[in-house]
Amino acid sequence: MATTGTDSIAIPPARSGVKPLNRELTAKELDTLIRITYAEAGGEPAVGQAAVMHVILTRVRKPGFGSTVDEVVYAEKQFEPTRTKEGQERMRNVPPEHYTRLAELARGVLS
Repeated sequence: MATTGTDSIAIPPARSGVKPLNRELTAKELDTLIRITYAEAGGEPAVGQAAVMHVILTRVRKPGFGSTVDEVVYAEKQFEPTRTKEGQERMRNVPPEHYTRLAELARGVLS
């Protein structure tokens, strides 16, 4: 299990039976992952935020959900913040300190 320095929590590995990502995320995908995680779970502890990231990355790995983070996140009826004005505002306005912490968390989830 990977850990993050921010909360010293263990980041569980991807579930067995789910193929590995086998590629690096693009800068745009990482940005989307951070922003949707903040919009979905910004007030949650790191373990809840990591869970959001795992859901998205698991869907990228599985057929039928999309092959990129953006395709998964912006798929119809998948993530509420992409469909509401308030959610879109939260995605646009991630405070810098949260963005940095979520980027570190994402590195742990991806490792």
